[in-house]
Amino acid sequence: MNKPNNHTSWSKYWNRPEKLFADSTQVEGFQKNIFVQLKAVTDIKKGDTILDYGCGKALSTPMSVSEGILVLLYDKSEYFSDCIKSNYSDMDGVKVLDDTSLDEIKDNSLDYILLSSVLQYLNRTEVNKVLHYSARTLKQGGKLILADIIPKEHSTSLNDITALINRSFKDRNLLDSISSLFRLSKYRKFRKNMPLNTYDYSDLLNLVEPFGFGLIKTNINIGMNESRNTYLAEKLS
Repeated sequence: MNKPNNHTSWSKYWNRPEKLFADSTQVEGFQKNIFVQLKAVTDIKKGDTILDYGCGKALSTPMSVSEGILVLLYDKSEYFSDCIKSNYSDMDGVKVLDDTSLDEIKDNSLDYILLSSVLQYLNRTEVNKVLHYSARTLKQGGKLILADIIPKEHSTSLNDITALINRSFKDRNLLDSISSLFRLSKYRKFRKNMPLNTYDYSDLLNLVEPFGFGLIKTNINIGMNESRNTYLAEKLS
């Protein structure tokens, strides 16, 4: 695992309304399909409760709710928090959480917690806080889904750009990606000045084991970048 980054500055970045390529039609399409990928790597089913921690716009929420999943949404970013409040506060089967209601979640009450493209932005103290929270709130056998993890061999923004272009050719959506690339300059500057955290299996296992979790790597990544990884941390005790 590399040296922790400056999460305060990344928080400021994610609070900016111009979300670079994260607002592109192509990427939003992938975000809507997160639940499809989630079903491919877990046994999530009707009646389960999932906390989407660092949920962004949470575009897959309607699909999750349509299959009888209770969805809890939380994002620390003011920008995304406003988005989910506007879009989901009145939707049945969804609870939008703030810091207070997040802390009020009962012990052993959640089936799943999803952290999709979140861990790389957190420093070690913040990671430990999330793991402690997950160990408290997940049921025994519940799973913490660590998705879109950047492997050590892909630590630069070039890999993300390459993945976006490759996917564009597959989807015949190159114009959307070209537009996205024009908005990457600020993101690349942030990545250069504050490298994101990268993890391999042993790094993550060393993080989660002290909190009572086992760890397996899934065969697909939950996210657009196929070169990134998803891991399931199961609460064992």
